[in-house]
Amino acid sequence: MSPLYLFILVASAMAEDRHAVVYKSPTSMTAECQRYLGYPTAHPSEPHVPCQVTCVALISRVWDNPLSDTRSVTSSRYIESDLAPKQYYERLQHCLAHVKQTVPQWDTCRRGAETFNCFNQSISGIHYDRAFFIPKTDLQHRQVLTDCIDFLQIPPQELDAILRQDFPNHPRGRCLLRCFLIREKLYSEAIGLAPFRVVVQLGDNLGHARSREDMRRCVHRLQRQYLDRCTLAARIAAECFGDLVWHLRFLLSDSSQREVLTRNVMSYL
Repeated sequence: MSPLYLFILVASAMAEDRHAVVYKSPTSMTAECQRYLGYPTAHPSEPHVPCQVTCVALISRVWDNPLSDTRSVTSSRYIESDLAPKQYYERLQHCLAHVKQTVPQWDTCRRGAETFNCFNQSISGIHYDRAFFIPKTDLQHRQVLTDCIDFLQIPPQELDAILRQDFPNHPRGRCLLRCFLIREKLYSEAIGLAPFRVVVQLGDNLGHARSREDMRRCVHRLQRQYLDRCTLAARIAAECFGDLVWHLRFLLSDSSQREVLTRNVMSYL
């Protein structure tokens, strides 16, 4: 099935503007998958055709394709449950562990269907027609970083220095962080903070409401210090957005030169 998933990943990456904020509903994602897979159009609540569940989960970023596993944090947005969150997650994790033990990792479509059944056991409804923010993939993050490196005209040697010193400790590294946050539409001086997008993008867990409030307080604290724009954005990324800076370093760590990074991105397309 890997050619199918590669096609879906490439089609999704090419169809979406790398700087746009993308919102999709389960209904629209189901229709998208039915076009990819060549199946007749049907409502997502109707019986699922082979691989449709996994396809929708992949497009919605619920499914981690290399691990053949689900991201339970992002998937919980789409459902309503009559159970208390803690009780629901305990049942869900028990069911997901059983699926991992009984369904081979290579059998992606079956594992996706069984995973969906785990989510479906204790819910009262699915928000089929509500549009949800779709987080970017690592490939799309790399594309945004590449654009920012080109936009700021950072040569390979300076990018190496930024990685050695860490983004917030390097003047141009701070501006690179600012460019990334703006183009990912997570924060800017014009629009302010987008805390829900940050929480979903970083895969925060159950306490997302508290996390959003903590972010707001952190950003307001830094804004009161009257920092320059690049320093402010870099400190927001480092101090308010958890492991974001570490993750960006990881994305660039194997491609410290701009030409290498660009060639790696293009190899996926």
